[in-house]
Amino acid sequence: QLVLASSSQGFPGIDRIARSREQTYRSGDERKASHMASQKARMSLSRLRRDLIIQDVVRLFEQSQLVLVSHVGQLPRPAMDQLRAQVADKGGGVMSVKSSLGRQAAARLGLDHVGVLFNGPSLVVHSGEDNGV
Repeated sequence: QLVLASSSQGFPGIDRIARSREQTYRSGDERKASHMASQKARMSLSRLRRDLIIQDVVRLFEQSQLVLVSHVGQLPRPAMDQLRAQVADKGGGVMSVKSSLGRQAAARLGLDHVGVLFNGPSLVVHSGEDNGV
């Protein structure tokens, strides 16, 4: 690592410039280690998000009396919004679920026969009661 010695006598801001150059001249190994640590932090956050989503789907399966899994393909946004509104009027809900996360949630509950339904972009329509949903 290159260390720049500087003196601020007579040169305002030279210490700040030296510090920024110190960071610029880090060795290749240090830059690589810093990049890898940054990637690891992002990956950990991504895994955390995935796990939270899976937990939400598991909770949804456990708390609902009715669960319908449907492949949506290229369902237009207005149609999706209309479906959500109609189901909400009846006291239910609609959740978009990535297929891999839906399969993992079903597997956690021992519902492998439900996991195979998650093939591509999927919607989970759910209701806590049998109320016409």
